[in-house]
Amino acid sequence: MKKQSTIKIMIYAAMFLALAYVIPFLTGQIPQIGSMLCPMHIPVLLCGFICGWPWGLLVGLFAPILRSVTLGMPPLFPTAVCMAFELAAYGAVAGILYKTLPKKKCFIYCALLGAMVIGISEVHIACQNTEVRAYIYTISKLKSEGYTRLGVNFESFNPTARGFWLKYFAPYTSS
Repeated sequence: MKKQSTIKIMIYAAMFLALAYVIPFLTGQIPQIGSMLCPMHIPVLLCGFICGWPWGLLVGLFAPILRSVTLGMPPLFPTAVCMAFELAAYGAVAGILYKTLPKKKCFIYCALLGAMVIGISEVHIACQNTEVRAYIYTISKLKSEGYTRLGVNFESFNPTARGFWLKYFAPYTSS
């Protein structure tokens, strides 16, 4: 009976991993929603609740990496790596809190909220300014090797990107 239960949980975890892989296609079709909402979190949180913290952690860890390796989105470094830490924390904390707290509606919401707060806090600690540090390192490395020019294509209508790129690069063409 124990083996049958383990197989059932494994199948559920695989289903949640597949959902985390497929669901972003739905919101990605609508740019206004796709840039704000990352629905990969939903299957990972559900996996933590239903399958337990080890499976929630694994699904959260592998979902963004799998999407990045197979589809190229999100970019592997640093976005998918940071998302992997965040989603792994979501799945693990949701599973742990759900198991330890009473099974009343208010405590389920507490488990969900706790998982989200801890996951977001953990990713900000682990991945804070990772992208900026990676770009600055690349620039300094290229300068030390004697490169004087580096071409970068960026979206000038994005104010955040524009501020970053124009801070570190001089434009040489525009379209």
